[in-house]
Amino acid sequence: MGSGEIGDLNAVEPLITTLKDESEGVGVSTVYALRKNGGVAAIDALVNAVNDKSVAVRLAIIESLGEISYPRAIFALKIALVDESIYVRDAAAGALHFFATNLGLDM
Repeated sequence: MGSGEIGDLNAVEPLITTLKDESEGVGVSTVYALRKNGGVAAIDALVNAVNDKSVAVRLAIIESLGEISYPRAIFALKIALVDESIYVRDAAAGALHFFATNLGLDM
């Protein structure tokens, strides 16, 4: 696997570090880059950042986890159901509904 390819750990590690940036715009852009990477390390980084201080970053994370459709994301989506932001809660509910409907999961 070459550098920068989907699932490439060398591409993900700098993004994981950047995800912790104080800038909301940088955080949101990093979430989308991690989603595009699609590897397990990228998904784990998104799951671990579900409690980011920025509503925009949390919303991007939840939307991304819903689009990735990876079962490991269910825990983070359930956490987001009690987020202080209604936008994050709504996105989490929609993503969990998608999982339940399309993957045949019993929630």
